[in-house]
Amino acid sequence: MKAKIHPALVALIIPLAAVAVGGLIVLFGGRSGSSAETFSYDRYIKAPGQLTGNEYSLRAEIDLLLSEADGGRVVSVKCLDGDFGEKLAVFVPNGVGDAIYTGQRYEMSVKIGPKGRVVVNKMKKF
Repeated sequence: MKAKIHPALVALIIPLAAVAVGGLIVLFGGRSGSSAETFSYDRYIKAPGQLTGNEYSLRAEIDLLLSEADGGRVVSVKCLDGDFGEKLAVFVPNGVGDAIYTGQRYEMSVKIGPKGRVVVNKMKKF
């Protein structure tokens, strides 16, 4: 005599298995950090206005607080990716990165604003 699996048990196992597989895909198959393209200092310097509206990931080290600006701060950062050591001014709005000190390293999500202004959307220490 064959053993039958109760239909309610099957109805419970299928969604649990789907959630477990999805969780494993996210845990082991996902990228760490931002999925945005890496910021290119060279492309930015050549034509900052053409990059308006684009979003990038930028790994950088805080170099110097340049000024307090209306709604945030302007900070000089050193690029840590392909354009290693190049300095760039970025605008950090209030509420994004409360305590910023020279020498700290961040993975930033940035957006190129009007007139080539680099605006930090998110930043996380690494």
